[in-house]
Amino acid sequence: MNTSPRKRRRFTASLKAKIAEACQQPGTSVAGIALEHALNANLVHKWIYVARWKEPVSNALK
Repeated sequence: MNTSPRKRRRFTASLKAKIAEACQQPGTSVAGIALEHALNANLVHKWIYVARWKEPVSNALK
C-alpha cells in the first residue's frame, strides 16, 4: 500500500494558454479539450476566465 500523499500537479503558463486557446476554437467543447489532457473541465474554465482578465482591454472588446 502506498502511504505517501499525492503531489499537487503544477502546470506551466504556456500550457494553460495553449489549452485556453484551443477551447476558443469554433466547434470545440471545454469538456472535450479537458478530457484530452486528463484535466477537470472546471479547472480549464478557470484558466479561460483568468486568461480573459489578463488580456488587454483593446483585444477583449473585439
